[in-house]
Amino acid sequence: MCFPTNNANQLVSPVAGRSIITIAGVANGVAYQNSVAATFLATDAGGSALSSVIATLNGVAYTSGTAITTSGNKTLVVKAIDNAGNESRQTVNFNINKTPTINLTSPADNQTLTEGSPYKVEGSGADPDVGNVVTAKYKINNGRIRALQSGVSNGSTPISFLLNLTYKNKRLWDGESDVYGSDLAENVDHSLTVWAEDDQGGGSGEVTRKFRVVWNRPPVIDSENKDLGSFMQPPVVNYSATDPEGNTFTFSEY
Repeated sequence: MCFPTNNANQLVSPVAGRSIITIAGVANGVAYQNSVAATFLATDAGGSALSSVIATLNGVAYTSGTAITTSGNKTLVVKAIDNAGNESRQTVNFNINKTPTINLTSPADNQTLTEGSPYKVEGSGADPDVGNVVTAKYKINNGRIRALQSGVSNGSTPISFLLNLTYKNKRLWDGESDVYGSDLAENVDHSLTVWAEDDQGGGSGEVTRKFRVVWNRPPVIDSENKDLGSFMQPPVVNYSATDPEGNTFTFSEY
């Protein structure tokens, strides 16, 4: 039997001459995250006044407005009886989903990346609901959202992830894949954001790490300034230099 609704979260029993039951806060077929509170009200439509109003949640007595915090499928049944013996009943089936959590152990905050620097993203996601599919995700700045790892929760064991990124040519790379899609500007904060989602619509809070990048560093000479002393002929001094980014450079002597 179908009951009319007067809004998305409220059901009203319609039988003429019997008690009218109104349930609010929960709706049929909806999954709620972490907790929800249902309220109910019964009014007599036949004029004989109410004798009793009883509610059960999964077969256990339930008080209107009590927070429902345990996960899983729920059935709320509200029954009203008037003094003439007429009985009205209203049932709502819904679900409580516990949201996943995220733990980010690497990278450290406020790193500075130079050419060839590794940028390790490591941690784990967890979900207390057995059977939920949990996916850890990340993004650089406001770029494309990418998956770190997915797995089916057993309710207790975290699902680990490890991603080794590398900064080179002004960009962050996962192997041959450019994870941001454009050059990362110098002298500004960039952000790595990591979070977890489950397949029941739940999501963890976001964890953010800031970092900066250096495009170009000066060449490095394998010697140092020194006094050559007195000499009668032009001296011969051997030295070499390297450029951290592999750029072409020139020597100047004075």
